[in-house]
This record gives sequence, structure tokens and C-alpha cells, in this order.
Amino acid sequence: MQKFYSVNLHGGEDTAKAAEFYKQLFGWQEGTLSEGHSELWANDSLRIVFSRPTKNCPVSPGTITMEFYDLPDFSKSGLVREEGTGNSSSYLSYLDPWKNRIWVYVR
Repeated sequence: MQKFYSVNLHGGEDTAKAAEFYKQLFGWQEGTLSEGHSELWANDSLRIVFSRPTKNCPVSPGTITMEFYDLPDFSKSGLVREEGTGNSSSYLSYLDPWKNRIWVYVR
């Protein structure tokens, strides 16, 4: 049996800060929160895990893709729009403070 477990993102030195950032940005449900490991639930089956890089747990920035019907105003969110990364009228790339990429697909 196989089961998809999570999407993993770089969480910096205090992963609870990264989890709080995403909780505020997308409204995801809070799970585990700690300095070294934090989790949010995007829905009933999709868990977002934020990890702090250590010798035994190397973590690099990751990528998620979000679909919207109308482009949200991210100007005050802390996301930085990435120019020249294949952006089109339908796909935009943003980086969070931990260098994780968020592709935004506008339908």
C-alpha cells in the first residue's frame, strides 16, 4: 500500500514562523508547531511540513503550486514576485522568505 504523506518546505531556523506565515497566507489548519518541525493541513489529506535543516535532515527550499480564479493581492504578504522565471499571464512565480517557490496558476 502507498500513501502520499506530505509536501516538505524549508522552514528556516524556527519552523513555527514559516508555518504561521502560510497559515495566515492561505488559511491552512494548524497541526504540529515547534522550532524544528511544524505542520499544517491544506485539506483532509494534504499535509505541509516545514523542517529546519540539520545534519541528519537536509532540507532545501521546495515548491508548491496554487490555483486561483482571481489573482490575490500578495503585495503585503511577504512574498516576492520572481521575474524572468517563465512567468506568463497564467503562471506567476513568487518566493517566500525561506526561498520556497510558490507557482500561482490563474485560471
